[in-house]
Amino acid sequence: MMLRRTLAAAATAGIALTIGLTAVPSAFAAEGDGNCVTNDAGAGGDLCLYYNSNLAGARFNDPYTDNYAGWVFKAWSGGDAGAGQAVKNNAASVRNYDTVVTGIIYYNSNQAGASESVAPSSWVNLNSTLKNENASQGW
Repeated sequence: MMLRRTLAAAATAGIALTIGLTAVPSAFAAEGDGNCVTNDAGAGGDLCLYYNSNLAGARFNDPYTDNYAGWVFKAWSGGDAGAGQAVKNNAASVRNYDTVVTGIIYYNSNQAGASESVAPSSWVNLNSTLKNENASQGW
């Protein structure tokens, strides 16, 4: 009888632990931490800017429409060149981690001026107008 109660208690604890763990999102990143994901806290995927061409160097992630003033590139396992540098006017390539919505990089703040679109689940080296001349993004 004691063994049966112990096993039942252990099973209940295991179920509670499993439910608790599945409720925690597995792909979570904070805005601007360099951890680019396809589902950033339920906001959709990140638009991930890279300091260098071909998705190299430090990076910046953002799932929102934003201006880049005040943000800096973060080092990550794929590279640290450019870490600590301002994002505004320093990005060379972009990957869209959103699987549904097209991201847009703009020359000016407040989503104005020349722009380049990045299709869902794709990436680009920024064109000559926007390479190292980028100030905001939108969706």
